[in-house]
Amino acid sequence: MYSDKGAQMSSYLIGLAAKDGVFVLSVSPAKKDIDPLVKELVSSFKLVPRNLDAEEAKRLSSEAKAQP
Repeated sequence: MYSDKGAQMSSYLIGLAAKDGVFVLSVSPAKKDIDPLVKELVSSFKLVPRNLDAEEAKRLSSEAKAQP
């Protein structure tokens, strides 16, 4: 991608398949030193096929943090 001044920016675009479409996340800047961080972040995602209320989102987040 380029800014209106011509500066180039690289980013990761991560797409995760979901029943109703695709969840897409952009992480930038894309540099080799953040590759492990991006891989760790993506591996922590959990898609659920429904809307979550605040309590369920909090519970799922706590459960995910407790996993090794």
